[in-house]
Amino acid sequence: MNISIYTVVYSPEQLEQAATCLVLDNTRNERPDWREYWPIRHFLLTHPLEDDRYYGFFSPRFAEKTGLSAQQVIDFILASPPQTDAVLFSPQVDVGAFFPNVFVGEDQADPGFLETCQRFVNNVGLELDLSSVAMDSSTIVFSNYIVARAGFWRVWFALAERLYEIAEQGTGELRDRLVQPTNYREGVQRKVFLMERLASLILVTNPGLRTRAFNPFALAWSMQLHRFRDEAIICDALKIADTRSDFPEYLALYEKLRQRVILSALAVDTLGKLRSDPLAGTLNSEVLGLLPASLRCIAEIGAEDKQLSLAYCDANKDTEWISLAASILRRPEQELAPNAWDACILDGILERQADPAAALASLKTALTAEGVLVATFQNAQHWRYQARLALGDTSTHPAGEAIGDRRFTRAEVFRLLDQCGYRVDTGVARVYDPPEAARYLANIRSMALLSGGDPDTAAEDARILQYVVRAVVKR
Repeated sequence: MNISIYTVVYSPEQLEQAATCLVLDNTRNERPDWREYWPIRHFLLTHPLEDDRYYGFFSPRFAEKTGLSAQQVIDFILASPPQTDAVLFSPQVDVGAFFPNVFVGEDQADPGFLETCQRFVNNVGLELDLSSVAMDSSTIVFSNYIVARAGFWRVWFALAERLYEIAEQGTGELRDRLVQPTNYREGVQRKVFLMERLASLILVTNPGLRTRAFNPFALAWSMQLHRFRDEAIICDALKIADTRSDFPEYLALYEKLRQRVILSALAVDTLGKLRSDPLAGTLNSEVLGLLPASLRCIAEIGAEDKQLSLAYCDANKDTEWISLAASILRRPEQELAPNAWDACILDGILERQADPAAALASLKTALTAEGVLVATFQNAQHWRYQARLALGDTSTHPAGEAIGDRRFTRAEVFRLLDQCGYRVDTGVARVYDPPEAARYLANIRSMALLSGGDPDTAAEDARILQYVVRAVVKR
């Protein structure tokens, strides 16, 4: 078995410390905007590939991200069945597990990424809905850590060159989207993150390729989600099961688990925020964090103060901010101008609607194709609310505010959004559990056990005072 694995190096120090014997010298770094693709491209343009050889092109951080040595990689490849087309060494299995695919996951960090990738996929003639395609540990490749036969790399290079051509020579909106800077490091352009996901795209659209993955649970985990190890294993298994059966229970449980993890991972200590953040009193800081930058038009419904609009428009001078009364939600869907808003904010409005489902349905037409809905709601499952309910007091919420006619738990809001044609892609949970919460949470755990539920989940949900969720329309 012939194997050629190259490490891209950016400095003489990396040249000396390269994880593999073969290197692609990028010390001149002529095109830093293309990162590793620039030296890989040069190699593929100047070196004919041998059909019976496996090739890999790793970044200099391969050993750091995976914990594997070059010899471990080679030994694993040599132990693979001879008919294997590609071998995966993908770290951060938790990131892959908690999102349907690598495109949806990156869209959380870079809103608009999913739509950009969908336009690219459409451009190259692939009939694939990236918002719903399922990927698991057998098809997910992060950081381009894959070793594959020449046939795979020829397909990969053809897609990569199409991406390169659009980004270098294109003049339309897709090109502008591809070269848009992200918040990663020094503003790495979006095209780089799409390039890193081409391997996953090829694997999921070519099910005949025979792959073997190094145990991803034995590699490095992410900083944000690593503590949810059991949940990651379960979620990956559920995705695998869902792709191999028609049983809806797998996908339903997967969505329930992943949303719980995402909100827990993004939980914010409310008391700490109130001490340090002047915007925190009305959830403005969390809402602000979920709004993509440079939006054309934002509609805030039921607004009671100007803090949020002033903070956003101060950083985004060209944005039009519209404040609307909650009564607009009672209008029929056809009365709202189509494709008018890039974002709609519902700050505590759903609880006050006689028909929340109708209100949500009326907004879908007004949102653009990439539009986002940001909604805040108080958690009816918070421990202080449960304590008041036990005493027959439902007049106020634990935050001390009067509540509307309806009260929502996390599961109820997620279910409502899903039924109304929205997909939750991220959110923030504000935690409020001072020392006196411990005795209440202990009893909530007991009550969950007596009811046949999960005590850990019940206690975790009871710590959340308020939620802020961001959702997109399912197209």
